[in-house]
Amino acid sequence: MALLLIAAPLAGAGADPPPPRISVEDAAFTPAIADRQPALRVATARPGEQPYFWTKLSANQAVLDMLRAEGKLPIRHTWFQSAGPVVVEQIDLSKLNADIPLELGTAALSDQLQREIDGSPARAFTWRTWSRKGALTSGNWSVFLKYADGTPVICQIVNGVNIPCIYHLDVAAP
Repeated sequence: MALLLIAAPLAGAGADPPPPRISVEDAAFTPAIADRQPALRVATARPGEQPYFWTKLSANQAVLDMLRAEGKLPIRHTWFQSAGPVVVEQIDLSKLNADIPLELGTAALSDQLQREIDGSPARAFTWRTWSRKGALTSGNWSVFLKYADGTPVICQIVNGVNIPCIYHLDVAAP
C-alpha cells in the first residue's frame, strides 16, 4: 500500500488553494474493529461473513473546508463482486454504484481537525473509518475508494498512470 504524496506550491497571494486531497495511509479487511483499528487483518472470508473494510485516511485543508460546508467528508467505499480477479483497466469505475457513504467526521469536529492540520508538517489530518457490505456470497470481492463525485482516490502513480485505490477479498468455503 502506498501513500500518494503530491508536492504543491505554498498558497500565497494570487495562488489558487490546493484541491481537496485524500490519501490512504492504511487499509485492511477485518472481522472486527477494536479501538478504531482492525482487530485482525484478513485476505479471505467465508460465505455469510460480514467483514469490515477499514481505512486510515489523510486529508488536506480543502477537505476540511468541505467538511465544514457540507457536514461530511466527500468519500465513499464501493463494494463490488467480480467473477474472477479484478483487472483495474477492465473496469468502468464510473459505473460502480454500490456506494457506502462513510461517516467521516462531522462539522462539530472541525476545530479539532484544524488543530491537527495546524500542528502537522504535512498540513493534513488523519481519520479512521470503515464500512460493511453485509453477508457476502462466494467470489472475489473488491472495495473501490472514490470521491462523492465518482472520481477515484488515487493510491499510486506508476509510469505516469494513476492507479486507483482498489482492495480485494476472496470469499470462499473452507
